[in-house]
Amino acid sequence: MVAIMTLADTKTLEEYRKTLNISYLALAGLLGITGANPARTVERWCKGVRKPEPANMRRIVKRTNGSVTPGSFYGLTQ
Repeated sequence: MVAIMTLADTKTLEEYRKTLNISYLALAGLLGITGANPARTVERWCKGVRKPEPANMRRIVKRTNGSVTPGSFYGLTQ
């Protein structure tokens, strides 16, 4: 059986974080984001201040099992 995802099945990164009831730091850890301030990086993505680079976008899709897609960063979710 193949699961087919529709736009209705996708979430923004912020919605995904809230669904899990986790902090920005915890989400950064889940996504494998590192650096000087990974929580701030993820917070900026969640709030739409910045968009992830392509490598991080792929990581987000993979680590959220497709719940968050590139389209969610461009207002393409329902």
